[in-house]
Amino acid sequence: MDYKKEIISSGSLMTHASRYNELIFKKISKYIKGRTLEFGAGTGNFSEMISKKVPELTVIDEKKKSIDFLKQRLSNLSNVKILSSNIENLSIERYDTVILLNVLEHIKEDQKAIEKLMSVLNKDGYLIIQVPALTYLYSDYDRMVGHHKRYHKKDIQIICKKLNLNVIDLYYFNPIGAFGWWYNYCFKKKTEKNSEEKNDTINQLKIYDKYIVPLIDAFDSRYNPFGISLFTIIKK
Repeated sequence: MDYKKEIISSGSLMTHASRYNELIFKKISKYIKGRTLEFGAGTGNFSEMISKKVPELTVIDEKKKSIDFLKQRLSNLSNVKILSSNIENLSIERYDTVILLNVLEHIKEDQKAIEKLMSVLNKDGYLIIQVPALTYLYSDYDRMVGHHKRYHKKDIQIICKKLNLNVIDLYYFNPIGAFGWWYNYCFKKKTEKNSEEKNDTINQLKIYDKYIVPLIDAFDSRYNPFGISLFTIIKK
């Protein structure tokens, strides 16, 4: 199996955007420490980078196909443990960092998921969340890949207030990407169901990764009024 050729979700499309993935990791890396859990690791676009920063990394996904990808991709990393689980059956171990990158939107009861993941965090640990942003960008493609919603800041703030959580950072990321998403999935209504659409998107991503990502890195701000993603950092 070649995980770079298999397209099973928007996450695996992003396998073709290595610089963008590295930029996201750069945004969150200062909060990653100690024993770490990556929940919903998908095809492992971030797992290798995370594993280089921590002594022990547990990667979890509930899809068999993703687990197969992860076992192939991460087989040479001695500090990585791969487990199959969903949020309801997550074993109660303790971690210093829990990471969810484009995962929460797949969980209908998102507040319960956050509460469960906070329960496995050690004191002074961090829960790092990235979700797709802005309800007006919600598309047929979101629906097709299992996104229950896209988020605004107020959605996360309401959940965290109910759970009495300590949010230390909350910001939109990558406004340029929001325009690209709107064009591809809201205006053109792409669903990536056929090879022509997939190849078109992959070609766009390669250009985006080479020429646009350096601009995002240089000019993106924590004070963006909107973005394609929303990051939340919660400290226990």
